[in-house]
Amino acid sequence: YVGFSEPSFSTVYTGTLIVSYKNSIRKRKIDTFSYSFKVGTKFGYSGNYFLISSGIPGYISELITGKRFLYTSVSYRMAVVRKKVFFKPVVVIGDAFNERPDDFLVSPGFEIEISWKKLVDGIIRFRIYNGIGYGNNLQTNLKVGFRW
Repeated sequence: YVGFSEPSFSTVYTGTLIVSYKNSIRKRKIDTFSYSFKVGTKFGYSGNYFLISSGIPGYISELITGKRFLYTSVSYRMAVVRKKVFFKPVVVIGDAFNERPDDFLVSPGFEIEISWKKLVDGIIRFRIYNGIGYGNNLQTNLKVGFRW
């Protein structure tokens, strides 16, 4: 996708260009191996402003923003209890190219997903990531969703 921004005090346009690819491969009917690649850059001129986020979890925000980024992830989603509880270990590797000598970021984590299918389908998803190295930050996320 492509995004544009026009600063309030200038007529110079700035934008982002992000290209991504994701693929999933089914294993044993319900388990899924997934991998993704993403690369992004800003274009136009905005000096040191309008930085883009690489989306690498498990690090402080200063390490995951820059003028360009490279991101890849690998995961394996497996059923733990029938088809209702899933466990998904994930490894995310990326670089935000923010001019730090050690900004190659590795972040292992996992997700636990609980779903049920009745009159209302529901999904509860808990994620936890912690980066390895300088600037790591334990990050958690809880998401509850319903659909009719």
